[in-house]
Amino acid sequence: MLHRLEFHAMGCEMLALVEHESVPARLASVPLWFEEWEQVLSRFRYDSELTCLNRIHDRPVHVSEILWNVLQAARQAERLTDGLVTPTLLDAIVEAGYDRPFDVLPHQAEYLADSVLAAPRSLTALTVNNAARTVTLPTGTTLDFGGSAKGWAAHEAMKRLQTEGPALVNAGGDIAISGPCADGSPWPIGGTDPFQPREEIERLFLNACGVATSGKDRRR
Repeated sequence: MLHRLEFHAMGCEMLALVEHESVPARLASVPLWFEEWEQVLSRFRYDSELTCLNRIHDRPVHVSEILWNVLQAARQAERLTDGLVTPTLLDAIVEAGYDRPFDVLPHQAEYLADSVLAAPRSLTALTVNNAARTVTLPTGTTLDFGGSAKGWAAHEAMKRLQTEGPALVNAGGDIAISGPCADGSPWPIGGTDPFQPREEIERLFLNACGVATSGKDRRR
């Protein structure tokens, strides 16, 4: 039997699916996991660990295991995309108008301003100490993990749920899949047409993998 849980976290609609004979006990804990991660990783919370880190420059800061693991995921994403995906864009996106969560942005700001901005620094500008688990941000560098954090959270929640049965977690379009459904079939993943929300423009059939269908259309 397929069990589902929908909730709101990280400014997005979330969905967790698990196949199990009865409702898995862990399913109800998924929103609590995301709340814990958001308190560490959100740039919109003044008391989050990430916000506190962004206030400190040119000296090492010991970080939690959660923030450390997401930083490693972000570093990998930056390497794989030759710097196209990087968490060092915070100052640029704030200047462009994305200075608060999507669900409280004024509608006229949905299409954020175009502006000429300095190229972001690479994460290689950070000093990291693996043994001490410390991070040193140079002056002028702040972080917003964005999609890297959501992708990590989806994968982490999926890993915890897969002990109960085949699982899928959709964190605002960042999707993690544990493996095939109980009957061996793949999971169907539909991509919604942003101009015709009731229509799909593509449907994928996937097993153990991750996929991103992210956009701002389902944020509000």
